[in-house]
Amino acid sequence: MPTQTQTQAATAPLVPSKQALQLPTLKGLRAAGAAEYDDELAFYETTLRAAEGDAGLVLSHLEVAPGCNVGDNFSSIVTRTTAQGTRGSGEAFQRSMIVKRTPQTDQFRCLAAFAKETDAYCGLVPTLRSLCERARLPLPLAGCLHASRTLRPDHIILEDLTTLGYSMRPRQQGMDLQHALLIMEALGRFHGASLALRRLDARTFLELRADTSELIFFPAAEAVFACSLRASTTMAALSLRQSGRADLAQRLQARAARTGVFQEMCAVVAPPADGDVVPGVFTHGDCWANNLLFKYGPGGAPCQTRLVDLAGIRYSSPALDLLHFLYTSVQRDVRLRHHDDLLQRYLRTLRATVRELVRANAADAPLDPSLRRGAADDEDDVFSEEQLKEEMRKRAAFGLWIGLWMLPAIFFSPDIVPSSDSDSPVDYFSEETQAHMCKALPREFHRRLLHLVEDHAEDGTL
Repeated sequence: MPTQTQTQAATAPLVPSKQALQLPTLKGLRAAGAAEYDDELAFYETTLRAAEGDAGLVLSHLEVAPGCNVGDNFSSIVTRTTAQGTRGSGEAFQRSMIVKRTPQTDQFRCLAAFAKETDAYCGLVPTLRSLCERARLPLPLAGCLHASRTLRPDHIILEDLTTLGYSMRPRQQGMDLQHALLIMEALGRFHGASLALRRLDARTFLELRADTSELIFFPAAEAVFACSLRASTTMAALSLRQSGRADLAQRLQARAARTGVFQEMCAVVAPPADGDVVPGVFTHGDCWANNLLFKYGPGGAPCQTRLVDLAGIRYSSPALDLLHFLYTSVQRDVRLRHHDDLLQRYLRTLRATVRELVRANAADAPLDPSLRRGAADDEDDVFSEEQLKEEMRKRAAFGLWIGLWMLPAIFFSPDIVPSSDSDSPVDYFSEETQAHMCKALPREFHRRLLHLVEDHAEDGTL
């Protein structure tokens, strides 16, 4: 159960922690004594020897800088660490890494999120990556250099995708069709790998599924997250009234009061039953702009993408990732005019992934004959576009509530938080604070929020 401190910390709307810019204490270690710094250097040296396949690699220096801007990370301390030294061959060595460290407080179950991401990099990710490598298909995730439940469990070390040409788009800019299609391909690959694993190795699949627990939307976490969800609904109603749509504000508040937002989210994220037409998969769980990096070709068009931050991974319906992405990160015009194009790209990639992974791995897999079902060539075994659309309609409330919850974070700036004359935390639930933040948020926030609510009113969700 959450502590009183956790409950109080969660009374704010979802906004980033300033811990995101705190640096590790390497400089402090140098000042404190050589032994501590040498231990840190030795840890990175061991990690990089394994990653580089170079037992003779020797590190001489570590340089640490912030790994993200304020607002780009919500649940851990992220830094960019550059290691310098000499390879076993005598050649000079330098490599940049992204290092995630456990936060100093447990606001919004951050410690549980960190442990969950560690588990993903220790179990699920290497399992799926192995399947993909045999089929020579890339898994659209960052490479992991270190994650462990026992050795430095407070560190996750990932490849620095910026050194490979990847970058993050400004989170306030909705994605155009080219970017959105790449993300649908990435989700199709990730979900398809999950379905292929289920056919190829049911025992491993079930073990990983049992280890993948829900982080946010389950009854014991209500005290931590329900207040934040209610705050986002209140903020949305204020914004709608400010935009001249008091009618939608009233409908939204009535819907929230009738169902209970947290309770409805708990129901809508529940995984499909094993016999459902659209089966459960391992989903990313937090598929929005801040967790999506892109690489661009010579002409400036996006050509590759990577999904980052796996703390939200859940076993549930694939529709949740699609709804999360479409209603937090895609331009409205693209979402409406190209909805079918996006789903078709997703399904083509998912089907091709299942087919290729089963074909490449079947010879070595402990296939259960009951799961084989024409394995590599029967695409009819994967759900259809209409079945996916129906699944998304059934879970449409997830798109509404996750969009309203995330929009303040997407447009967050330290400037919108009212100053306090005392040491007491800001009371985010006071009418004065709510009104202040609503007025301080930019026009684009109010436009995006209005479109989000209008779309769900038109499709009958609201």
